Amino acid sequence: MTSIPPLPASPAILPPFVGADPGVPSGRSPYRVRIEEVVQRFSTSRRRVEILDGLLQYRRELRRQGLGAEFQWLAGSFVENPGREPNDIDIVTFYRLAPNQLSAIQSDPKRMQDLQELAQSSKRRFHCDAYFVNMEGIGTDLVSSTHYWYGLFSHQRGSLAWKGMLEVQVESMDDDRTAEEILLSAAAVP
Repeated sequence: MTSIPPLPASPAILPPFVGADPGVPSGRSPYRVRIEEVVQRFSTSRRRVEILDGLLQYRRELRRQGLGAEFQWLAGSFVENPGREPNDIDIVTFYRLAPNQLSAIQSDPKRMQDLQELAQSSKRRFHCDAYFVNMEGIGTDLVSSTHYWYGLFSHQRGSLAWKGMLEVQVESMDDDRTAEEILLSAAAVP
């Protein structure tokens, strides 16, 4: 795990890498951080607290539905200037379902309906502009999907400036519980 790098004054975006050499993997985006640090760092307003609460609820729902979610990339204006009010948080969830597991889900109408509802309503219900990548997919599809999302989220809209993103693990409920406690404290501040 690394820490969320400081945001430069201008532009106030995560740097695409830290240090002198962008070839060092540990200093390159996406930065692997804990969800608690994300909550601590970005719960700077009521709106951001609301979005973070939605993110934690969304993660809980992913676990409940058994999607096999492993990690998420967090991006967009939410992880930029903490003084700016975003509308949502952009998320790509990387999950792992083997073809036979995916077939079992697809053959269960109720489960498919629940997953489709989650995908279609994540922005409205959780303030999460959410997307998925199955890491058990065919190699070229996996590379293509990852390349697409990395390319899209590694540039600031409008200015096209290079920027970083964050990566958080999904499997641990303990981290989310701690993040919820931090969020409750942040929400109590007027």
